[in-house]
Amino acid sequence: MSGGVKRKLENQSIEKKYEIILQLEKGTKPADLSRQHGIPANTISGWKKKADVIKQMYEKSVFDPARKKLRVAEHKDVDDAVFQWFTNTRATNLPVNGPLLMEKADILAAKLGHPDFKASQGWLDRFKKRHNIVFKAICGESAAVQQEQVDSWLKTQMRTILDTYETRNIFNADETGVFWKCLPDKTMAFRGEACHGGKKSKDRLTVLVAANMDGSQKLPLYVIGKSKNPRCFKQTKVLQCDYDGQPSAWITGDLFSAWVKKWDRKFQAEKRKVALIVDNCRAHPDVPGLKAIKIFYLPPNIT
Repeated sequence: MSGGVKRKLENQSIEKKYEIILQLEKGTKPADLSRQHGIPANTISGWKKKADVIKQMYEKSVFDPARKKLRVAEHKDVDDAVFQWFTNTRATNLPVNGPLLMEKADILAAKLGHPDFKASQGWLDRFKKRHNIVFKAICGESAAVQQEQVDSWLKTQMRTILDTYETRNIFNADETGVFWKCLPDKTMAFRGEACHGGKKSKDRLTVLVAANMDGSQKLPLYVIGKSKNPRCFKQTKVLQCDYDGQPSAWITGDLFSAWVKKWDRKFQAEKRKVALIVDNCRAHPDVPGLKAIKIFYLPPNIT
Protein backbone atom coordinates (compact mmCIF):
# COMPACT_ATOMS: atom_id res chain seq x y z
CA MET A 1 0.00 0.00 0.00
CA SER A 2 1.35 3.45 -0.88
CA GLY A 3 2.11 5.95 1.86
CA GLY A 4 -1.26 6.75 3.41
CA VAL A 5 -2.40 9.98 4.95
CA LYS A 6 -2.08 10.01 8.74
CA ARG A 7 -5.40 10.19 10.51
CA LYS A 8 -5.72 13.30 12.62
CA LEU A 9 -6.65 12.33 16.16
CA GLU A 10 -9.27 14.51 17.77
CA ASN A 11 -8.80 15.30 21.46
CA GLN A 12 -11.81 14.31 23.53
CA SER A 13 -13.26 16.17 26.49
CA ILE A 14 -12.99 14.89 30.07
CA GLU A 15 -16.76 14.43 30.01
CA LYS A 16 -16.49 12.15 26.96
CA LYS A 17 -13.66 10.13 28.54
CA TYR A 18 -15.72 9.77 31.70
CA GLU A 19 -18.75 8.48 29.78
CA ILE A 20 -16.63 5.89 27.96
CA ILE A 21 -14.97 4.73 31.21
CA LEU A 22 -18.43 4.16 32.72
CA GLN A 23 -19.32 2.01 29.69
CA LEU A 24 -16.06 0.08 30.08
CA GLU A 25 -16.89 -0.59 33.71
CA LYS A 26 -20.27 -1.99 32.59
CA GLY A 27 -18.40 -4.55 30.47
CA THR A 28 -18.43 -2.96 27.02
CA LYS A 29 -15.31 -3.91 25.05
CA PRO A 30 -12.87 -1.20 23.83
CA ALA A 31 -13.28 -2.45 20.24
CA ASP A 32 -17.05 -2.01 20.37
CA LEU A 33 -16.68 1.50 21.85
CA SER A 34 -14.10 2.31 19.19
CA ARG A 35 -16.56 1.50 16.40
CA GLN A 36 -19.42 3.29 18.19
CA HIS A 37 -17.56 6.56 18.88
CA GLY A 38 -14.95 6.56 16.11
CA ILE A 39 -12.07 6.60 18.62
CA PRO A 40 -9.05 4.27 18.24
CA ALA A 41 -9.22 1.24 20.55
CA ASN A 42 -5.69 1.84 21.88
CA THR A 43 -6.73 5.37 22.91
CA ILE A 44 -9.67 3.98 24.85
CA SER A 45 -7.36 1.41 26.46
CA GLY A 46 -5.10 4.27 27.55
CA TRP A 47 -8.04 6.00 29.19
CA LYS A 48 -8.91 2.78 30.95
CA LYS A 49 -5.46 2.77 32.60
CA LYS A 50 -6.09 6.32 33.83
CA ALA A 51 -9.70 5.62 34.83
CA ASP A 52 -9.27 6.54 38.51
CA VAL A 53 -7.67 9.90 37.68
CA ILE A 54 -10.25 10.80 35.03
CA LYS A 55 -13.18 9.87 37.29
CA GLN A 56 -11.75 11.87 40.18
CA MET A 57 -11.18 14.93 38.01
CA TYR A 58 -14.72 14.78 36.60
CA GLU A 59 -16.64 13.86 39.75
CA LYS A 60 -14.90 16.45 41.92
CA SER A 61 -15.25 19.12 39.19
CA VAL A 62 -11.50 19.75 39.30
CA PHE A 63 -11.63 20.72 35.62
CA ASP A 64 -14.23 22.06 33.24
CA PRO A 65 -16.00 18.96 31.77
CA ALA A 66 -15.34 20.34 28.27
CA ARG A 67 -11.58 20.46 28.95
CA LYS A 68 -9.57 17.97 26.91
CA LYS A 69 -6.26 17.70 28.79
CA LEU A 70 -5.52 16.60 32.35
CA ARG A 71 -2.44 18.79 32.67
CA VAL A 72 -2.14 20.13 36.22
CA ALA A 73 -0.45 23.27 37.51
CA GLU A 74 3.34 23.44 37.76
CA HIS A 75 3.09 24.41 41.45
CA LYS A 76 0.19 22.23 42.52
CA ASP A 77 0.44 23.26 46.19
CA VAL A 78 0.03 26.92 45.19
CA ASP A 79 -2.82 26.07 42.84
CA ASP A 80 -4.62 24.09 45.58
CA ALA A 81 -4.11 26.87 48.15
CA VAL A 82 -5.41 29.59 45.80
CA PHE A 83 -8.40 27.45 44.83
CA GLN A 84 -9.23 26.82 48.50
CA TRP A 85 -8.95 30.55 49.27
CA PHE A 86 -11.14 31.41 46.27
CA THR A 87 -13.76 28.83 47.32
CA ASN A 88 -13.86 30.12 50.91
CA THR A 89 -14.02 33.76 49.81
CA ARG A 90 -16.89 33.23 47.37
CA ALA A 91 -18.74 31.21 50.03
CA THR A 92 -19.03 34.49 51.97
CA ASN A 93 -20.37 36.28 48.83
CA LEU A 94 -17.33 38.55 48.61
CA PRO A 95 -16.34 39.55 45.05
CA VAL A 96 -13.01 38.37 43.66
CA ASN A 97 -11.41 39.83 40.53
CA GLY A 98 -8.34 38.86 38.53
CA PRO A 99 -5.79 41.26 40.08
CA LEU A 100 -6.88 40.26 43.60
CA LEU A 101 -6.58 36.56 42.76
CA MET A 102 -3.09 37.10 41.28
CA GLU A 103 -1.98 39.09 44.32
CA LYS A 104 -3.22 36.35 46.65
CA ALA A 105 -1.45 33.70 44.58
CA ASP A 106 1.88 35.55 44.96
CA ILE A 107 1.38 35.83 48.74
CA LEU A 108 0.49 32.15 49.13
CA ALA A 109 3.37 31.06 46.86
CA ALA A 110 5.86 32.96 49.04
CA LYS A 111 4.43 31.32 52.17
CA LEU A 112 4.71 27.89 50.53
CA GLY A 113 8.37 28.39 49.68
CA HIS A 114 8.15 29.47 46.03
CA PRO A 115 9.70 32.98 46.08
CA ASP A 116 10.25 32.93 42.30
CA PHE A 117 6.58 32.29 41.54
CA LYS A 118 4.86 35.21 39.82
CA ALA A 119 1.19 35.09 38.91
CA SER A 120 0.85 36.41 35.35
CA GLN A 121 -2.18 36.96 33.16
CA GLY A 122 -1.37 33.66 31.48
CA TRP A 123 -1.33 31.90 34.85
CA LEU A 124 -4.69 33.48 35.70
CA ASP A 125 -6.24 32.34 32.40
CA ARG A 126 -5.00 28.76 32.94
CA PHE A 127 -6.18 28.76 36.57
CA LYS A 128 -9.67 29.84 35.47
CA LYS A 129 -9.79 27.13 32.79
CA ARG A 130 -8.54 24.44 35.21
CA HIS A 131 -11.25 25.24 37.74
CA ASN A 132 -14.08 26.28 35.43
CA ILE A 133 -14.13 29.87 36.73
CA VAL A 134 -15.74 32.71 34.79
CA PHE A 135 -16.19 36.42 35.43
CA LYS A 136 -19.82 37.31 36.16
CA ALA A 137 -21.85 40.31 37.17
CA ILE A 138 -23.06 40.06 40.76
CA CYS A 139 -26.85 39.96 40.87
CA GLY A 140 -28.39 41.41 44.01
CA GLU A 141 -27.49 40.90 47.63
CA SER A 142 -30.18 38.45 48.72
CA ALA A 143 -27.64 35.92 49.98
CA ALA A 144 -25.41 38.50 51.58
CA VAL A 145 -27.41 40.07 54.38
CA GLN A 146 -28.12 38.12 57.57
CA GLN A 147 -31.21 39.81 59.01
CA GLU A 148 -30.59 38.28 62.44
CA GLN A 149 -27.21 40.00 62.61
CA VAL A 150 -28.77 43.31 61.60
CA ASP A 151 -31.47 43.06 64.26
CA SER A 152 -28.94 42.11 66.92
CA TRP A 153 -26.63 45.00 65.97
CA LEU A 154 -29.50 47.51 66.15
CA LYS A 155 -30.61 46.26 69.56
CA THR A 156 -27.13 46.22 71.12
CA GLN A 157 -24.46 48.27 69.34
CA MET A 158 -26.74 50.97 67.94
CA ARG A 159 -28.53 51.30 71.26
CA THR A 160 -25.16 51.80 72.99
CA ILE A 161 -24.19 54.48 70.48
CA LEU A 162 -27.48 56.36 70.90
CA ASP A 163 -27.22 56.19 74.69
CA THR A 164 -23.60 57.43 74.73
CA TYR A 165 -23.37 60.08 71.97
CA GLU A 166 -25.37 63.11 70.93
CA THR A 167 -26.96 62.73 67.50
CA ARG A 168 -24.77 65.58 66.14
CA ASN A 169 -21.71 63.50 67.12
CA ILE A 170 -22.82 60.25 65.43
CA PHE A 171 -21.34 60.09 61.92
CA ASN A 172 -21.68 57.54 59.13
CA ALA A 173 -19.08 57.30 56.36
CA ASP A 174 -19.03 55.23 53.18
CA GLU A 175 -17.39 55.21 49.75
CA THR A 176 -18.95 55.26 46.31
CA GLY A 177 -17.41 54.88 42.86
CA VAL A 178 -17.80 57.64 40.27
CA PHE A 179 -17.25 56.32 36.72
CA TRP A 180 -17.03 59.77 35.26
CA LYS A 181 -16.51 58.69 31.63
CA CYS A 182 -19.10 55.91 31.63
CA LEU A 183 -22.09 56.41 29.33
CA PRO A 184 -25.62 55.24 30.24
CA ASP A 185 -26.33 51.56 29.50
CA LYS A 186 -29.82 52.29 28.15
CA THR A 187 -30.97 54.45 25.25
CA MET A 188 -34.00 55.27 23.15
CA ALA A 189 -33.83 53.50 19.80
CA PHE A 190 -36.02 52.72 16.76
CA ARG A 191 -38.15 49.60 17.18
CA GLY A 192 -36.31 46.63 15.73
CA GLU A 193 -32.99 48.46 15.69
CA ALA A 194 -29.98 46.41 16.78
CA CYS A 195 -28.71 48.36 19.77
CA HIS A 196 -24.96 48.13 20.35
CA GLY A 197 -22.69 50.04 22.67
CA GLY A 198 -19.01 50.81 22.60
CA LYS A 199 -16.39 49.76 25.10
CA LYS A 200 -17.26 50.96 28.60
CA SER A 201 -14.78 53.30 30.22
CA LYS A 202 -13.33 52.11 33.52
CA ASP A 203 -11.92 55.48 34.51
CA ARG A 204 -13.13 56.14 38.02
CA LEU A 205 -12.86 58.17 41.17
CA THR A 206 -13.65 57.00 44.68
CA VAL A 207 -15.55 59.43 46.88
CA LEU A 208 -15.83 59.04 50.64
CA VAL A 209 -18.99 60.68 51.96
CA ALA A 210 -19.63 61.37 55.65
CA ALA A 211 -22.37 63.19 57.58
CA ASN A 212 -23.77 63.22 61.08
CA MET A 213 -27.07 61.77 62.25
CA ASP A 214 -29.09 64.96 62.64
CA GLY A 215 -27.92 66.36 59.29
CA SER A 216 -26.28 69.41 60.78
CA GLN A 217 -22.77 68.62 59.50
CA LYS A 218 -21.56 67.13 56.24
CA LEU A 219 -17.81 66.59 56.08
CA PRO A 220 -16.05 67.72 52.89
CA LEU A 221 -15.98 64.99 50.25
CA TYR A 222 -12.78 62.94 50.25
CA VAL A 223 -11.99 62.19 46.60
CA ILE A 224 -9.39 59.63 45.49
CA GLY A 225 -8.11 59.63 41.91
CA LYS A 226 -5.29 57.82 40.14
CA SER A 227 -2.92 60.78 39.93
CA LYS A 228 -1.41 62.43 42.99
CA ASN A 229 -1.24 65.81 41.23
CA PRO A 230 -3.63 65.88 38.24
CA ARG A 231 -2.77 68.39 35.53
CA CYS A 232 -6.26 69.86 35.76
CA PHE A 233 -5.37 71.10 39.27
CA LYS A 234 -2.52 73.26 37.96
CA GLN A 235 -4.35 76.58 38.04
CA THR A 236 -6.57 75.61 41.00
CA LYS A 237 -5.79 77.42 44.23
CA VAL A 238 -8.61 76.07 46.41
CA LEU A 239 -10.40 72.71 46.17
CA GLN A 240 -13.90 72.33 47.56
CA CYS A 241 -13.02 68.79 48.72
CA ASP A 242 -10.13 66.77 50.13
CA TYR A 243 -8.16 64.97 47.42
CA ASP A 244 -5.57 62.20 47.29
CA GLY A 245 -4.08 59.94 44.63
CA GLN A 246 -3.72 56.17 44.49
CA PRO A 247 -2.80 54.07 41.40
CA SER A 248 -6.13 52.21 41.27
CA ALA A 249 -8.19 55.15 42.61
CA TRP A 250 -9.46 52.97 45.45
CA ILE A 251 -9.64 53.73 49.15
CA THR A 252 -6.90 51.90 51.08
CA GLY A 253 -6.36 51.23 54.76
CA ASP A 254 -3.60 53.85 54.90
CA LEU A 255 -5.71 56.55 53.22
CA PHE A 256 -8.69 55.79 55.46
CA SER A 257 -6.52 55.88 58.59
CA ALA A 258 -5.01 59.23 57.59
CA TRP A 259 -8.48 60.67 56.94
CA VAL A 260 -9.78 59.47 60.33
CA LYS A 261 -6.74 60.85 62.17
CA LYS A 262 -7.19 64.24 60.50
CA TRP A 263 -10.80 64.50 61.71
CA ASP A 264 -9.86 63.10 65.10
CA ARG A 265 -7.54 66.09 65.62
CA LYS A 266 -10.27 68.54 64.56
CA PHE A 267 -12.92 66.99 66.80
CA GLN A 268 -10.48 66.87 69.69
CA ALA A 269 -9.85 70.61 69.28
CA GLU A 270 -13.62 71.12 69.44
CA LYS A 271 -13.76 68.91 72.57
CA ARG A 272 -16.22 66.53 70.96
CA LYS A 273 -16.59 62.77 71.40
CA VAL A 274 -17.64 61.26 68.07
CA ALA A 275 -18.95 57.84 67.00
CA LEU A 276 -17.96 56.96 63.42
CA ILE A 277 -20.01 54.13 61.88
CA VAL A 278 -18.49 52.38 58.84
CA ASP A 279 -18.84 49.03 57.12
CA ASN A 280 -16.33 46.30 57.90
CA CYS A 281 -14.45 46.13 54.59
CA ARG A 282 -10.69 45.59 54.74
CA ALA A 283 -10.04 49.21 53.69
CA HIS A 284 -11.47 50.30 57.06
CA PRO A 285 -8.91 49.04 59.59
CA ASP A 286 -8.95 49.78 63.28
CA VAL A 287 -7.08 53.06 63.79
CA PRO A 288 -5.07 53.12 67.03
CA GLY A 289 -4.40 56.24 69.13
CA LEU A 290 -7.64 58.10 68.46
CA LYS A 291 -8.62 60.69 71.08
CA ALA A 292 -12.01 61.99 69.96
CA ILE A 293 -13.33 59.37 67.50
CA LYS A 294 -14.44 55.81 68.23
CA ILE A 295 -15.05 53.60 65.19
CA PHE A 296 -18.06 51.27 65.15
CA TYR A 297 -18.32 48.58 62.48
CA LEU A 298 -21.54 47.45 60.84
CA PRO A 299 -22.27 43.71 60.46
CA PRO A 300 -20.85 41.96 57.35
CA ASN A 301 -22.28 43.03 53.97
CA ILE A 302 -24.18 45.97 55.49
CA THR A 303 -23.61 49.59 54.46
